[in-house]
Amino acid sequence: MVFESNGEMIVPFYTSAKKLEGALEKHLVGRVRLQARDFFRMASKARSVLNAGDDEQWTFCPADVAALLAPPGVDTAVLRSDGVGAPSAVSGRRARDGAGGS
Repeated sequence: MVFESNGEMIVPFYTSAKKLEGALEKHLVGRVRLQARDFFRMASKARSVLNAGDDEQWTFCPADVAALLAPPGVDTAVLRSDGVGAPSAVSGRRARDGAGGS
């Protein structure tokens, strides 16, 4: 199912077969089972609605999808001590995919 609303493409997807069946009762359409990452890659330019038509639906805009598909990152802070106790300097960096040193 792909819908258009105000010129914007909307792609619904579901967390369970039960939630999907509820939507299929209202619309005569087929279904495809995909891994979430594959789905988001295919629908990256559209607004996606998790459990569309359900009381607990959630909307993902293209920026949300891009953030979900981005490589994981870890924010780190390195404290350097002058040997007396309190840190004398703090530096921060963002490491991605194991890059950025130890």
